[in-house]
Amino acid sequence: MRAFVVAFLIVFFAGEALALSCIRPSLERAFVQARDAEELYVPVLGRFIELDVDQGGEKDRTREDSFGAARFVGRPVARYGFGDAMDVRVSVTLRCLAHWCGGIAEDEEVLTFLRIDGSDYHFETGPCVSSVFYSPGSSELSAMRRCLRRDRCEPDQ
Repeated sequence: MRAFVVAFLIVFFAGEALALSCIRPSLERAFVQARDAEELYVPVLGRFIELDVDQGGEKDRTREDSFGAARFVGRPVARYGFGDAMDVRVSVTLRCLAHWCGGIAEDEEVLTFLRIDGSDYHFETGPCVSSVFYSPGSSELSAMRRCLRRDRCEPDQ
């Protein structure tokens, strides 16, 4: 009987803890996904500012995706350096799965990808952040440039 009670408690209380399992973010994997997408993406280094999107705060049982806007100030990452400075409005989508939702830090340097649709820029992330790299160092920028030059860009397995 004791084994049954212990097993029940493990299953009952572990459900939420084990419900969301994310793979470790990989810049190379994010690059390959952006490169192979039907939409057009540009890799950028900079900051989201003037963020106007509901990021929640309390853990609701289920949450809806959040839509809003921000400004992105930075530069596109190019094969051998950076493109011209950019200061653009970006539509922001934070996807949710149950009560886990994507989020975005305001005014922190990120290396990420913006989707381009005509002259509009879009950013989307979910609870398993896989394409936003905060405070990127020289190794992340070097990896991005290798991918852009089509040199060694193999996602981790």
